[in-house]
Amino acid sequence: MVTAIKQTVTVQKDGKIEIPTSELPAGATAEVIVLVEGEAKPKRKWSRNLSPAELKKATEDFLKKAPTSSLGHSTDMSNEAVDADIAKDYERGLDEKETA
Repeated sequence: MVTAIKQTVTVQKDGKIEIPTSELPAGATAEVIVLVEGEAKPKRKWSRNLSPAELKKATEDFLKKAPTSSLGHSTDMSNEAVDADIAKDYERGLDEKETA
């Protein structure tokens, strides 16, 4: 049997919501859906609440793979070489609208 409880509550500064009721048995599993009134949008954290050590490791892992992610191999291109490639594309008439 499913029991529904509807309450209007205030979100606390730390983002917590309390649902004070005697209708919930201790230890029961509850599915919670939160509907926020107004235009408030939840702030997304790109770190997904990782610890500083986990965030550092994730960043290092990403940076190791980043140069090869799109091509499958390292290009070892200097900034000047990248600029020259962009200039060639521009000369051929390729702008960001056409390549996107």
